[in-house]
Order: sequence, then C-alpha cells, then structure tokens
Amino acid sequence: MPKSNKQSDGLLDTWGRRNRTLHDKICPVCGKTFKPRRKASRFCSRPCLWSTNGGANKKKETWWINNRGYEEGRIWLDEHTQIRVKKHRWLIEKHLGRKLLPEEDVHHKDGNKLNNDLSNLEVIMHGEHTRLHNLERAKTKGGSQ
Repeated sequence: MPKSNKQSDGLLDTWGRRNRTLHDKICPVCGKTFKPRRKASRFCSRPCLWSTNGGANKKKETWWINNRGYEEGRIWLDEHTQIRVKKHRWLIEKHLGRKLLPEEDVHHKDGNKLNNDLSNLEVIMHGEHTRLHNLERAKTKGGSQ
C-alpha cells in the first residue's frame, strides 16, 4: 500500500524541496505570479492591494515609542517612498523648511523626550548638546562642576 504524506506530495520551493502546500497565484492587479504566504492571499504586494481600494487602508503615518524613549515612526514622502524618522527631528525640519545638518541636534528643553511641542524644542550643535547633558548628569550624581 503506497503511503501518502504531505511532505512528499507538496509543491517544490525555490530550492527544490517539497515543503510548500499552497499553489502559486496570479495577482489580479499586475498579473505577476507569486507564492502566497497564506491561503487568503490575493495580491503579490501591498501596492497592488492598495490600488484596488484607492489606498483606503494605507496609513499616512505610524508612530510608536522606541526603546530609548523617543517617539519614532514611518511617514510617506510620496506615493512610493516611506522613511523612518524621529518625530522631534521631523517636526523641526518641517518648521525650519530644511533638513537638519549632521552636526545639529534637537534638544528637549524640559527633558521630556515625548514633549514634542515646538516651544519645547531647540536646534543646537552636537557638542553643545553633549555638554548640556553631561552637566545634568554631573548634577544628579553629585559631581563637582
């Protein structure tokens, strides 16, 4: 009696292994053949998905708090380009109307990394920013300065 197991009956992957269970599908938007990740997958990519509903499920911005305590996120520059930015730097760049220079830092005057109000942010040179924070650190540790 021939034994039937899913591994030997599966489809070949790109390395010739028989471990795929889903057949290739054709994207209804661009016509590209793709390997679906799950049974319900209909489109080859997010841009193809977004093109079917006018981009209604495409978020303009997504923000979170990173592991250093700053608000960070992904924003869309144009229809196809998404970048990752820190919110305080992005807000200052929009306010100034230019990109920050590599040697410029954005300082939170009140020390609260999540207070991204423009009145609380100031652009200072990196060396000055480091000096300010070292002075604060010395005061909290009881050092002499």
